[in-house]
Amino acid sequence: MRIQWNRVIKELYDWHILINSPPHLFSYASQVGYDICMFYVYILKSKLDGKLYAGSTNDLRRRLEEHNKGQVRSTKSRAPFELRYYEAYFSGEDTRHREHSLKRGGS
Repeated sequence: MRIQWNRVIKELYDWHILINSPPHLFSYASQVGYDICMFYVYILKSKLDGKLYAGSTNDLRRRLEEHNKGQVRSTKSRAPFELRYYEAYFSGEDTRHREHSLKRGGS
């Protein structure tokens, strides 16, 4: 079997772009034919009082918009927010464990 090096190199490049992209660019995965569902742990900072909030979601852009529109009961009085930090995971369970760790003050 002959290896198609051009295809291998393109797939490696595509993964490099995908892995090194911020979450709002993960839609690139669907453009190159990858079906990936990512989960995110995030930390927001209130522009109103300067306090931090940690949460998790499978759509970071949508969730930040919900926080800023006051649609999240636990943070609506502290909007608007800015995204200060996020981590991406392939597993929702890993994401929830990390969120709980952050909320307990762990690193």
